[in-house]
Amino acid sequence: MLATVIATGPFSRSHFAAALPHLLTKAAGDAMWTTMVFVVLGLLWPRARTLTLAIAAFAVSAAVEFSQLYQADWISSIRATFPGGAILGFGFHATDFLWYALGTALGVAIDRRLLNFAAEE
Repeated sequence: MLATVIATGPFSRSHFAAALPHLLTKAAGDAMWTTMVFVVLGLLWPRARTLTLAIAAFAVSAAVEFSQLYQADWISSIRATFPGGAILGFGFHATDFLWYALGTALGVAIDRRLLNFAAEE
């Protein structure tokens, strides 16, 4: 599950992205980043309520987005690497909060589906 979520973000911006609408290539990566945070938090904090995970995932994503307003040389050099850019992003965009909300909602939907699936067994 986590591997699928992680792979979807970069895939949306890979050379296959030319087949997708520009808005989708931008939005998918941001949304899947927050979904990944939701899933990782759920793995680290398995007894947490879904709402708690949703708030935490959105808060982490928002904190990272706001951190992009800080552009010192040392952090810009980290952002210039693939892992640094994937984790910290590059520049502040207020519209990303919409995609983070979408990613949070997707995390909640996955969590609810998995919980319902586990309850059926």
